[in-house]
Amino acid sequence: SMYGYGGHSAYLPMPAPQRPEQFAWWDQQKIRETVTRKWVLEHIVPEGVKKRLDTPMSFGDGLTESTYVEWILGHAKKFFLVLWELGIPERIFQIVDGSWDDEDLPLTAETVVRLGLENPGLEKRFLKKQHMFLLRMLEEGDHVDYCEDETVALESASGRRQLAAGGAGAGTGMVVDKVYFPRYREEFYMRARIPLEPVDDNGKEDSDGGGGGGGVHDAIPRETFLAEIAASKAVSHKHIVKIHASYTHQDYGYLLLTPACELNLSQFIKYTPYTFKAMPKPRRRRVLLEWLHCLADALAFMYERGVAHRDIRPRSIMVNQVTYQILFADIGNFRRLDAGGVRSPGHDQESYEYAAPELWQRAMVYGEGGSPGSTVTFHGRRTFRRGSSAAYQTGSTGSGGGFGGGSSLQVGLSQWVATSNNPSKSDVFSLGCIFLDILSFLMKRRASAFTAHRSKKQRRPRQTATPDQSFHANLPQVETWIEDLEQDAEKKGDVTVARTLRLVRAMLEREPGDRLQPRQVA
Repeated sequence: SMYGYGGHSAYLPMPAPQRPEQFAWWDQQKIRETVTRKWVLEHIVPEGVKKRLDTPMSFGDGLTESTYVEWILGHAKKFFLVLWELGIPERIFQIVDGSWDDEDLPLTAETVVRLGLENPGLEKRFLKKQHMFLLRMLEEGDHVDYCEDETVALESASGRRQLAAGGAGAGTGMVVDKVYFPRYREEFYMRARIPLEPVDDNGKEDSDGGGGGGGVHDAIPRETFLAEIAASKAVSHKHIVKIHASYTHQDYGYLLLTPACELNLSQFIKYTPYTFKAMPKPRRRRVLLEWLHCLADALAFMYERGVAHRDIRPRSIMVNQVTYQILFADIGNFRRLDAGGVRSPGHDQESYEYAAPELWQRAMVYGEGGSPGSTVTFHGRRTFRRGSSAAYQTGSTGSGGGFGGGSSLQVGLSQWVATSNNPSKSDVFSLGCIFLDILSFLMKRRASAFTAHRSKKQRRPRQTATPDQSFHANLPQVETWIEDLEQDAEKKGDVTVARTLRLVRAMLEREPGDRLQPRQVA
């Protein structure tokens, strides 16, 4: 998924970040406040060397009356900090005499030798340590490409990193954690890490390198990562998770997402927070019904901006556990960050169960003598093995009673294919499934009961595999569930729920052309 928000576990509140007694990051403010005349004098130990700080500088041929300490405080604070970190602060005099200042940082392997350190080990350490004092801070809307040795000034709110939606089997390699900026400890963001294709020594991407980020096979091109970020930033809506900033570092791309929601819709329904249960019943009802309008309006807004969601399901919908605001995540094909326009069905079970029928069809291909033959497409259910095929021999019976002179009829099932290029109607179907989940929760029906009802007709004697629980493969059962909810609503005189169920029925039409448009739903 785009953000990797959706996990499988119950909602567990993240512990509050520990507050260090001293600010650990060397940003501009800390450098300005720390490197004073007194501090410099304290860190130049030999008295003879210390006295030299107040003497005029050697370079400049007498054109300047500045002393060494004045130059350090005005032009070389970061140089002095690097040398102090290396344990050689007295070397600052030769740095100043060489007319170096902070504007020359960062140094490269070619330029560091000109410092005169005369020690390859010190030069190598200088190249690494300098980045401690050259922090590039992320601001809202920024994208920064950090080099390998740079430090990214973000603190983790806990030691826990969560695998992206779909679990390890999804193969995306994406993980998420909760972070904050060092000087803004009360503002949290969810950080998604996405593997990128590695770059070779010539600055070109190595698509054959086994994937970026330590060999993750679903690494994506950097150009695709940046293009999708730009497209997502064009979609700003209060019910869509927002990209606050982004950056790349060491063969990974990172997204900072706000608000920092840790509770998805699936978790909310299964493990409803006590604070929600404690609300007055009319307020709980109002929140749930407002969610339907919020999601419908956000989806319509996406399509009016030319962006499709393509993966609407409970774990791609986030709930703010404080305000109970509901938000879409994983928009714009970010689940795999594919550049293509039509999403092929993924491997995630939940994505399959909430997908529209036209996204899950298979073709039976048959021909004679190895010829391509003809193709018959049908709505399938995931009871076949992917890529399965069979060959049957047909022909006349020979004189020996055996089969001779016959022909070979090749029959096989193709991969699952999407037969519609209209993602808006597919997203409307998936949103209808979400609506039905929310309405079932409102009517105090258990999610497990709905799942069991959907798959009831799929069970077979002595079948060990889990029956198909998808909406699209069990539309007759979904219809009977809607009818049961309608009868319950009529008994209670709940006109609002009854009308909304009729809307859901129109969203769950099997044929895409019979469904509503996103704005019609809103």
